[in-house]
Amino acid sequence: MREVLRPDGRAVGGPGVRRADHLVEETGARQTNLSNHLRVLREAGVVETEPCGRYTYYRLRPDVIAQLAEQLGDLAESARAAADNKRACP
Repeated sequence: MREVLRPDGRAVGGPGVRRADHLVEETGARQTNLSNHLRVLREAGVVETEPCGRYTYYRLRPDVIAQLAEQLGDLAESARAAADNKRACP
């Protein structure tokens, strides 16, 4: 997986693919939580899986990440434009 930032600003991962146990080691997350998050990301099409023996490797899908980034950019622009638009209190 490409390098991503944790909330504390430290980098996790790197180029390529990762097994869930690698991500647990790198992030300190619990295996159960990480597996649930990876399942949601897989079902959403953000990561793809590659079975290899008893392990599953996870890889980010760059095309999907780029599309999400574009959509988030559009949302940010809308939020900026609407920042001063408030409904009056009754």
